[in-house]
Amino acid sequence: MEVYQNSDGLVAHLKHLTSTDFIKELGQVRKTTNAIVFGSPDAQVKEALTRLDPVYTFTLMGSCDRSQPSDMHQT
Repeated sequence: MEVYQNSDGLVAHLKHLTSTDFIKELGQVRKTTNAIVFGSPDAQVKEALTRLDPVYTFTLMGSCDRSQPSDMHQT
């Protein structure tokens, strides 16, 4: 699982990876075939992930969203 603060963080990560031979080398040993995206990515992220046929879903009770406190423990 990879976690990014926002869409800009993921885009920066993808740009960095594609600016090197890392993706090409990784592709020789591992194929990424899908993605599950939690949250609300922007259009640029959706476009970048299109080839992975991603599934988009909401975060569950703050488990993947570290910027918001979870209400799980309040009584």
